[in-house]
Amino acid sequence: MKRRILAIHESGHAVLAHYAGLKVRKITMDETGGEITAGFIKDKPTANDAAAYIYITVAGLIAQALDFGDELWELYSKGEVTRSDDYKKLQELEICKHLTKHQFVQMLKDVETYLSTPTIWGKVDFLADEIIDHPKGDLPEEVWVLLGRCQRQRTPEYKATRMVSFLADRLFN
Repeated sequence: MKRRILAIHESGHAVLAHYAGLKVRKITMDETGGEITAGFIKDKPTANDAAAYIYITVAGLIAQALDFGDELWELYSKGEVTRSDDYKKLQELEICKHLTKHQFVQMLKDVETYLSTPTIWGKVDFLADEIIDHPKGDLPEEVWVLLGRCQRQRTPEYKATRMVSFLADRLFN
């Protein structure tokens, strides 16, 4: 179950980065001492791409919420979300100094809407399956090629409402 959660998380990042015009080169999941760590390497956004960077950063957490719904909160404590690298990146960006809470919530909802589109969610789901099958990053093709070939259409089972509220409330307390 944890592998699926992390694969969906990284797929959310990768698909949004791909459609933001960033070339995703590799996605890996490593098991070390019972822990699974995951990450992907991408071209770094420029200062002008701050909004894209925020969208890509939150996409992993939103994708997890879309795939697992309230079950995610049973598997992970809220403390684990606030200790995540993505949450820490959002804190480092000091979003509350640059956006209103309403603007941030709208960004989160935009990501949820985009990822929930059947063709996009199909790519997230497909890529997560590929990551699980190739955890060391030895995907049969580059990520952008896989995403271009994918014709899968899916609709997420859940909404990300709870994750949206949690992130906005924590970052704008």
